[in-house]
Amino acid sequence: QLYMPMHRCTHHVPDVSMAEFCYDLPESCIAQFPAFPRGASRLLVPLPEIESTCVQESLAATSSQNFFSGVMTDLTSLLPGNAHLVCNESQVFAARIFAKEACHDSSDLIEVMFLSPEPCDKDPAAMLTHAINGQTWRCMVRHAMDAPGFELFAQSGDIRLTMTIERLHSAWKEEGEPDGVDAMVRLSCNNPCATAQAVFGQLGHIPLPPYMRRESQEADNVTYQTVFASGSAVGSVAAPTAGLHFTQDLIESLREKG
Repeated sequence: QLYMPMHRCTHHVPDVSMAEFCYDLPESCIAQFPAFPRGASRLLVPLPEIESTCVQESLAATSSQNFFSGVMTDLTSLLPGNAHLVCNESQVFAARIFAKEACHDSSDLIEVMFLSPEPCDKDPAAMLTHAINGQTWRCMVRHAMDAPGFELFAQSGDIRLTMTIERLHSAWKEEGEPDGVDAMVRLSCNNPCATAQAVFGQLGHIPLPPYMRRESQEADNVTYQTVFASGSAVGSVAAPTAGLHFTQDLIESLREKG
């Protein structure tokens, strides 16, 4: 939805077409693993008209036309001392579970991506600390169906989680992937005391974005979290991507600059 203030701001609504946002991006240009060490990623900055001669001279050696090409650690020198940075402290949880169909003896795995608890006013961080048994979540299930009642399960060690589709919201179509549904799923666990976070930690995988065409690895539990992610804000299914490039040293240098 587009929020449009009613007080003299209608001229700010852009006249654009979705076609203007289509462009070719070769697969070879999409990183499948983060830069190492964290913070070593490249940084491209469009430069404004700069009046200060000393700033112009400091950027001249590494700039090309109206762009500055550097690395993330250069951010301290690029921002003014009174800049206000807002950090998204959300922490990603292991929201992707690969399950099997309960009523068929098949080894095929079905992706279930947990988005948020239902009803939508429930706090994910709070629900993850509660027993998972009986919880309902909104999920993307990569399996085509036209009616509720479909049942899946996932098991690891002594934990078995049953997922029952109780309501279908819409179809889930993604280019290059099997069709699925956006649905409400009711959860049942053989251990009624197991918390949601413990079950997701045992059965789930870090939900890497679809353009990273690989399975998640143990290292992603650390590298796909920002250094300022908070345990009190756990519940995200995607990291605030730009924040992944910040390091504690960079944050400290920004603080020292003011």
